Amino acid sequence: MKKMMKKWIAILLVVAMALSSTGCVGVYLAMELADRVENGEDGRLALEEPACTETPILAVPDGQVSQSPAFARQEINFSDMEYVHPDTDAIYAAIDALEADLQAGETDSETLIARYNEILDMYSAADSQLSLAYVLYAFDVTDSYFQDEYNDLTVTLTDMDLALTDLSIALFEDEDSAEGMDQSFGEDFEATVYAGEKLNSPEIQDDFEQEQRLTTEYDTLLTTFALEDGGNTYTMEEISALSATDYDEYVRLFDAYYAQLNEKAGALFLKLAALRNRISETLDYDNYAEYQYACYGRDYSLDEIRSLHAAVKEYLVPLYSELLIDAYINGDSDTLSKMQVPLGNFMNKLQVALSDFSPETLEALNFMLRNDLYTTTVSEKKMESNFTTYFSSYESPFIFTQWQDDSWSASTMMHELGHFTNYYLNPNCGWSVSDPLDLAEIDSQGLEMLLVSYYGDLFGGYADAMREQKILDGLYSVISGCMEDEFQQEVYRNPGMTLEEMNELYLRLAGEYGFGELYDYVGTEWVAIPHTFQSPMYYISYAVSMIPALELYVLLQEDADAASEAYHAILRRPAYSELRTITQENGLHDPIAPATIRYLADRLRAALDD
Repeated sequence: MKKMMKKWIAILLVVAMALSSTGCVGVYLAMELADRVENGEDGRLALEEPACTETPILAVPDGQVSQSPAFARQEINFSDMEYVHPDTDAIYAAIDALEADLQAGETDSETLIARYNEILDMYSAADSQLSLAYVLYAFDVTDSYFQDEYNDLTVTLTDMDLALTDLSIALFEDEDSAEGMDQSFGEDFEATVYAGEKLNSPEIQDDFEQEQRLTTEYDTLLTTFALEDGGNTYTMEEISALSATDYDEYVRLFDAYYAQLNEKAGALFLKLAALRNRISETLDYDNYAEYQYACYGRDYSLDEIRSLHAAVKEYLVPLYSELLIDAYINGDSDTLSKMQVPLGNFMNKLQVALSDFSPETLEALNFMLRNDLYTTTVSEKKMESNFTTYFSSYESPFIFTQWQDDSWSASTMMHELGHFTNYYLNPNCGWSVSDPLDLAEIDSQGLEMLLVSYYGDLFGGYADAMREQKILDGLYSVISGCMEDEFQQEVYRNPGMTLEEMNELYLRLAGEYGFGELYDYVGTEWVAIPHTFQSPMYYISYAVSMIPALELYVLLQEDADAASEAYHAILRRPAYSELRTITQENGLHDPIAPATIRYLADRLRAALDD
């Protein structure tokens, strides 16, 4: 049993990599085409079936007009977007000039604030170009030009953040401009500015720049890595194919693959961990995990999350194990592997489902299709990740993924569409504008859970298997989110851990979270999760957001209208909302409280037994 279920690790690691990096952590994402469009390398839909750009776009039903953004949105096709390195010197010059005039005291406050707004717009445009550079880099992680553009621009904008923070505080504290700043930007913006002052310093810029370069080095390694064994090389795709023909060889090569990857990626992580520990020490945080939680603007502490870890182990791990073993022994564990999901066909069906469930999401999807604001092609050079980002200069979100005509591709698209819709309806973007990552993941994971009602239309005879898998995926997200968070907390609380000690820690935690026995972990697998390298301490967001998403699923069984109303209210939240406040305001339990985990385990068990 243990050996036979080992093959699930490969699938679950793909799921781990599929979980999106969005929101403030992913402020650094977007795209440009240039000559790639002419060469057919833009990464848009390239299937023999009807392309998504040719998919009939359904109208929003009468009487169900969505809450559109408050601005007149422009329609710009992805192919018309252009990457231009921003003139950051001009932004610095504008900041310096405004600071000088503020100190001189000869310029009226209205003019000062108007010029401050112009600087924020300039920064936003530069940040949009940073997003473009990132997506171009994600299309081809071996492309040194866009890799360098992304790294250099990230470092420059992080340094510029310091200058903007100083300027903003000066304006808030100036006797003449303070009132106008309060009226123009509000208390939440001001609080975020002052909070940001504690999260950055000129002293960390060199370490930050090294961190960025090590992260992109890891991206390239993960995308291009192949096992060297007995004079042959094997990709994970080639190794996975052996599971159906030579299982023992598959297991051997699988473990060898992660052993070699662990050695190479682990060496990079040791350098990253040392840099990150030095950053948090410089900024007077107890450890890097605490610092990163503060960067994400979370409304819960490390101690509270450790209580959540314990509750998940007690209540959800046994439930997950029971359901997974039952699905594997009593169900057809290979059902979904037989399902083919052509992209164009799926998009047609998704439009129909959304016309009933969520006209707002349908409107966002149609906007995406009209303007080719997505990539789905498969490439060995594309980043091993799926994400959604926002191009503020074009008022457009964008989805980055690789479509494999399978159930995972469909689930990923539904997940990313939740992020896309939130950006489309209410983009909380801009310097010092806050929207917690935890809430962003409810946009995505909540949509996946609530669309379960339409699985019959979306997946036909595979609907029951997809529903069962979606609940398993949800539980896995909570459990793995806590496990990865506990792993990283321990690593950053104990500077100087060796790679061997990290592997031993990961293996121990895999046992505590039930994965060791179920999937035969050996402790090296953690290096295949990009978030640990790219977005440290992010992973808990998948857990704390999936908890309300699973509660929405439970509510869906009892009152579908109430579940939909709660989800859409969260989707349309204002800027600066907080996870625990917004969920409880919409009738859901506190997602951090251990009592919620016990409640959820009981209700899910009851719902699945019905």
